Amino acid sequence: MNFLKPIGSFLLLLFAAQLHAQSTSTAFVMDTVTLDINQAEQRFVSKSVLLLAAKYDVDISKAGVLQAKQWYNPNITYAQQLYDPTTKKTFDNSTKTGQVDVQLSETFSVAGKYINNLKLAKLSNLKAEEAFNQLTLSLKYELYANFSNVFVGQQKQKIYAYEQT
Repeated sequence: MNFLKPIGSFLLLLFAAQLHAQSTSTAFVMDTVTLDINQAEQRFVSKSVLLLAAKYDVDISKAGVLQAKQWYNPNITYAQQLYDPTTKKTFDNSTKTGQVDVQLSETFSVAGKYINNLKLAKLSNLKAEEAFNQLTLSLKYELYANFSNVFVGQQKQKIYAYEQT
């Protein structure tokens, strides 16, 4: 029975500390946020998931333009025989018994494919930028419309409260 006394006092102390933490944390909780239109727009632009996704689409299309500007690289392949059973040597590069293969390949674009791919990538980039700008404008319009609706509602509420008194 003696060993239960310290455990009970520890649990009682823990419960009291938790109640104290809950009472102090609920005293400072605010249920409303006061914003002006500039703060709302700044928060909206920095935290909008749709705008972030559209920004990434623009970055992807810019990377596509850079990739389309690149020419094809030549490929060089080197191969050799690991083990020669006749001489019982590994990595034998001698010309008598060893076998070595070297291959060079180059890819050519035909009929203006390079230029057309570059033009297509630039058009895709312009399309992504225009989609981003259009999305920004439409979301800002929606933000301003909602903000003005809330403002008008608050003004109506003040008028009704004034008329009630």
